[in-house]
Amino acid sequence: MEIPMNTFSMNIAITINHAYVPYAYTLLLSLPAHDSAKFQVYVLHRDLTDDDCNVLSSLSKLYDIHVHFICVPVSFSEAFTDTSAPAETCFRLCLPALLPDTLDRILYLEADMIATASLMPLYTLDFAGKKAACTTDASGNISASVLLLNLPLLHDTPDCPSVFRHALADGFDVHNIFRTSICREDLLLLDSLEYNLSATAAFSQYGLHAATLPDSVRLLHYTGEKPWHGDHLHNDLESLWWNYAKKSPYYPALLEQTIQGMILGTNVITYISNIQKEHRQLTAIVDQYQTLLEKLS
Repeated sequence: MEIPMNTFSMNIAITINHAYVPYAYTLLLSLPAHDSAKFQVYVLHRDLTDDDCNVLSSLSKLYDIHVHFICVPVSFSEAFTDTSAPAETCFRLCLPALLPDTLDRILYLEADMIATASLMPLYTLDFAGKKAACTTDASGNISASVLLLNLPLLHDTPDCPSVFRHALADGFDVHNIFRTSICREDLLLLDSLEYNLSATAAFSQYGLHAATLPDSVRLLHYTGEKPWHGDHLHNDLESLWWNYAKKSPYYPALLEQTIQGMILGTNVITYISNIQKEHRQLTAIVDQYQTLLEKLS
């Protein structure tokens, strides 16, 4: 199949380890579904195998997606080994230091996301002199889950591994470090409901479903409960993720992993058991009131 060549390039960055390759593949599959662009994808890693790289690179045979691999130097990766989270979650902080100098901007996305609409309005955003654009979390704090970086203005941002090491020692996570390395005044704040909507919150708090997801939502983030984890209560917004996952070479393995989680997991069984217990307790209370009302009547 001949891949149509696009004239507009969109630089995308992800930071993953070997275990996250299938989910990153799924994210990348979602991008050309909504945008006609040449995607230049920069993958920061420290443990990807040749097979991992070959599978991700094979996307260029199907779409206008070109993957570049950057192995994070030990001097950087060692700075993040003391954190409870995988070191790769912090590699986004190294992007200004490790990306080619020729890039003017790049859009960083966490690999447990999918695009649900065009990202062009975000990618072509006018920085207006700001260093980056990002969303905020539910508390209004700066989030580093989605970052549009104005790279020429970020050369003075602390990227020394020793800075990260001290920050982690002080209990900072990647979001803390990002919001202390760039002043809030230098950031453009994005609508988190548009560019970083939690699938769990969309379903449980906003009552959204796959068929009713607003067109304004452009990035759906599977925080906490993942579609590929079987041992939790699922919702139909996960079907949007599976629509892309089923097109990947990892689909059979992902299905098996999810089904095993459903069979062996105890969270759902515990949840149902607690509901049944609560139902019995409420029924007993209603029966007591019914008996009392009958005596008084």
